[in-house]
Amino acid sequence: MQTLVQGIAKLLNDVIYSKALSNDGDNFRRQHCYNVKTNEILKKNEAHIKKVYEHHTHAKQRYIKLDQCQAFVRKVGLNCSEMMVGAIYAESMMTIVDTIRDQTRPNQMKYVEFLVFLCRVAHEHFKGGPYEKEESYLKLDHLMPVFLSFLNLQPIFLFGEKFTVDIEAEHARARRRKKKLRQMEKQHQLTGEPIDKELKEQVEAYEEKN
Repeated sequence: MQTLVQGIAKLLNDVIYSKALSNDGDNFRRQHCYNVKTNEILKKNEAHIKKVYEHHTHAKQRYIKLDQCQAFVRKVGLNCSEMMVGAIYAESMMTIVDTIRDQTRPNQMKYVEFLVFLCRVAHEHFKGGPYEKEESYLKLDHLMPVFLSFLNLQPIFLFGEKFTVDIEAEHARARRRKKKLRQMEKQHQLTGEPIDKELKEQVEAYEEKN
């Protein structure tokens, strides 16, 4: 016969822990934040990012609260639920050693934590879609104009690179166009049927570019 403690342990292991989502804040930082290109886009746009951050602060509040982050995500129209924003907010915070002395500290996001928050929100926004496995700096690059639109600001710097998925799709379209053009050229030699000039220009422009 199981004891009460064993019963609770079984409940936690079989029902709670097995179905709970877990996050590793430090692991995310190492995989997605601590790299040269992510640092570059955040650093070069720092002046405007700080304006967005400081917009939520004032003399008596030198930090951003959870509800403000949720409102920010709603306003710029990111694909991220308020519940998930709450989880991202918590995971973006640095380790809080003492939560007893100041119980409001878990709801006080500093600027450096806000940068991690932006990385995490960008990661979540593209989750489940064709760009989910793209590099973090590319996700930030594509979303930086969205983040800064909160204050009608324009990015100071962007890599301007396409997602890998889009580049591969573009190459595939180019191969199909080239194949079709070759078929038309053969048909032209046999029957004199005219070649699609627009298609030929597209193929030539792509080959010249690449």
